[in-house]
Amino acid sequence: MNDPLCVKLRPSSHSDGYTLIAEYKTAMVALRAQTLLNQLLADMRLHEKDYPSSWSPNDANVSVNRNTLSLKIGYASGVVDAEALIQRTSPETTTVYISDKKQQATSFGLIHKFLQSLTITLTLPKKVNKPIAQLILSEQEQDLAAWLNRVFTLTEETENARMQKRVWKGMGVGIYDAQTQAIDIGNSTTGLVCLENKKAWRVVENEL
Repeated sequence: MNDPLCVKLRPSSHSDGYTLIAEYKTAMVALRAQTLLNQLLADMRLHEKDYPSSWSPNDANVSVNRNTLSLKIGYASGVVDAEALIQRTSPETTTVYISDKKQQATSFGLIHKFLQSLTITLTLPKKVNKPIAQLILSEQEQDLAAWLNRVFTLTEETENARMQKRVWKGMGVGIYDAQTQAIDIGNSTTGLVCLENKKAWRVVENEL
């Protein structure tokens, strides 16, 4: 099989070889996955602290061949960001190899229970414009909204006579703790954003 969507990252001395091969219904869908992955890599370059990865996007290149996507990385501690993004593109089949050994049928080589699909909603009164929002939302909540705009997909932005609502959907590994109602946005300066008693926010864990 050719190497369709190929991302090559320079491995460290202790890294394992990682290959993800995904097949899609059409070449168009595979190209969409390539575009999304390129957007992720660009965001990782701009916001390095938000992605505690052991691999560098500066060593990555992406290509697609027909309806098959291949992601190859030399990595040390995982490629969670890329895996979660690729899963959002709904491939028909996926195969993962680490150090040339085929992995068990988990979600992209990850333990399934740690992978989360989330819908996150922010609801504010209609009269709240951006300057007012900066006053009523904490700095951490503002950081969360900015992170969601970069990493998740804004699927709904609506308002009526009383309220305005934004809805983001996305996936990640271990980013939300339902008990503490905290979201880990992976930022070394912000860390966990606790939404307990934050009535403007709602987080729903979707079935995978």
